[in-house]
Amino acid sequence: MIKKFAAAGVVAAAASGALLLGSPAYADNDTSGAGGLLSGNQAVIPVSIPVNACGNALAVLGSAGSRCRGGASVGHGHRYPIF
Repeated sequence: MIKKFAAAGVVAAAASGALLLGSPAYADNDTSGAGGLLSGNQAVIPVSIPVNACGNALAVLGSAGSRCRGGASVGHGHRYPIF
């Protein structure tokens, strides 16, 4: 009984993988121009958050130490047009 479930799971995984790999992914930044709630209108909002992710250490055998100096910064390199 468990072998049948495992075989069915393998077949289902293979079929869903074939469907996902066979279908194209459409990602466009064009809209239809029709205004309305959830009608394809887009708002491009650039967000920049300076975050320091350092000073973390993990030791399995022995001791571990880590040091960190802050100083994250954000440069405003690309401006997006707002329509």
